[in-house]
Amino acid sequence: MRTAHPPTQVIDLDGESPESTLAHVVKQVSRSEARILVELQGVPVAAIISAAELRRFSAFDREQDEQFSVIDRVRTVFVGIPDDEIEAETDRILARIRASTHTTDSDG
Repeated sequence: MRTAHPPTQVIDLDGESPESTLAHVVKQVSRSEARILVELQGVPVAAIISAAELRRFSAFDREQDEQFSVIDRVRTVFVGIPDDEIEAETDRILARIRASTHTTDSDG
């Protein structure tokens, strides 16, 4: 079951006392009551999230790195082969698999 994410709040440090703002923000974030987008002169410059969300974000990064490493390993096999040839061959293989699967399904 997915948990609801806290709302994102925007704080602009222009004209604010950063010390008092930070103390309030850290309390909200630590209780998972908010995600904070920090702006300076209207430009997003940072985000403050809970430690639990940082762990999730880091896990997502690792997962994404693993997925891209698979793609990178596959690419090394096809060095020097134009993308359109790889795509055409992939299309032919998929068509053959689909035809085979369709034939097997209708035999049953």
